[in-house]
Amino acid sequence: MAWNDRYWSELTPEVDLDEWCLFYRQCVETQGAEIPVTLVGLEDGQVFGSVTIVVEDDIQDFPDYSPWIAGLIVGESFRGRDLGLVLMDAALAKARLLGYQEIYLWTDSRSEWYKAQGWTEICRMQYSRVEAAIMRYQVL
Repeated sequence: MAWNDRYWSELTPEVDLDEWCLFYRQCVETQGAEIPVTLVGLEDGQVFGSVTIVVEDDIQDFPDYSPWIAGLIVGESFRGRDLGLVLMDAALAKARLLGYQEIYLWTDSRSEWYKAQGWTEICRMQYSRVEAAIMRYQVL
């Protein structure tokens, strides 16, 4: 949990480690039958990353958009091996299994990577200290 807090603390300084723990506890309690749900990637017993599906994400300007991919993260020592894509594919499969036809996310730095994976950029806006690209994916 601490590496998650360190990674996201710059964008969400108002969320402390206890709040992250509470959030992930809620995700675990759904047992994957509903959102929020967090998928954790393991390699040889080590967590390499995670991705979460939530009803709404940090940006509150889109109340009609749901669900959202949130917090896709791959640990530094595991990067460069397409493990982010593995996590994203698992999240999209979970969204499909839960009956969603569209899913959304926002990114401040990886919009081209998401576009290459089939995501469509809807708009850009200022959020916190970054310019965020709001994106949509047709799960079908």
